[in-house]
Amino acid sequence: ITDLPCAWNVVFLPIWLVIFAAVGLYRIRTDRVSLVDFGKIVAACSAGIMILIVAEFFSITPVFPAKIIPIYGFLFSILLVSFGRIVWGMIQKIAATYGVGVYRVLFIGGGEAAVELKTTLKKLKRRYEVVESVASLGSITQIKLESILKDSHIDVVMVADTTAKEEQLLEVLTFCQLNHIRYPFAPTISGLHT
Repeated sequence: ITDLPCAWNVVFLPIWLVIFAAVGLYRIRTDRVSLVDFGKIVAACSAGIMILIVAEFFSITPVFPAKIIPIYGFLFSILLVSFGRIVWGMIQKIAATYGVGVYRVLFIGGGEAAVELKTTLKKLKRRYEVVESVASLGSITQIKLESILKDSHIDVVMVADTTAKEEQLLEVLTFCQLNHIRYPFAPTISGLHT
């Protein structure tokens, strides 16, 4: 198979894909391009090129037509992958301004912890949009939940109510499970100790 033109591409492309997935470069959501991402790109490209160099060493037929090609491949792979991630980040940002790819959140809770959590969600505007907010879990009924789901098309119900009773939490959890809605829960201090 390695005697065919471009056969090395067919053999090593899946390996490169596995390497990129292993270092986390195929995460769909990224809030920013950082030095950590650049380090992952360099590590993945280095590993992929090293595998090709090892294949060249053990191969009877040459993989590269010249010895400088792996260096070019290494540099261009870093450049192109970085450029692709920057473009993809810009596309995500533009799509998020139109609400595409953004989780629509029903936020339930009041108090200091809830306000802090809500502020954090607003900072993650490329990921989450708080479309409805209810002060306490006691003021929400099954009918109101269904109405909010129908009107606002929520994806996530986030509860940060420190006064909520376990029965109320179970009702909301059941509602979320039946309607395939994510349910992250911010526990109280007593909830952390049990």
